[in-house]
Amino acid sequence: MAGSFSASAGAGRHAVTAEAAFIGRDVMAALHGGERPHVGAVALASPCTSGDTDVRAYASVISAPGHRDDVLAHRLSLAMSRELGRTVCMAAGIHVGNATGEDIRQLVRNAEDAARKLTNILKEQIHGS
Repeated sequence: MAGSFSASAGAGRHAVTAEAAFIGRDVMAALHGGERPHVGAVALASPCTSGDTDVRAYASVISAPGHRDDVLAHRLSLAMSRELGRTVCMAAGIHVGNATGEDIRQLVRNAEDAARKLTNILKEQIHGS
């Protein structure tokens, strides 16, 4: 499972890219885009099983002052961790200047789409499909 993997969604100022690499069994991921990609927050999500089939995950988040990337880092690292059953560290930074409500909604949709695509790519690597 060596190498890095990526998926993107959206175009122009609404483009978002999700990238990841395996670190042993775990996943180091980055979610970035907009006009000024950066690191605004980092989330660490770890899975735990409840019963035989229910996989849950818990996450901790660190956010840079004034940044709101923690919401996406938290939500998407949890989703990826639950889906993969692996610990996921995700750095996130998406910025569009003077963003309107519609800009934000589009960036969130694209971030979710890119993260979902990346999760599917990683699942194929894990399961060899």
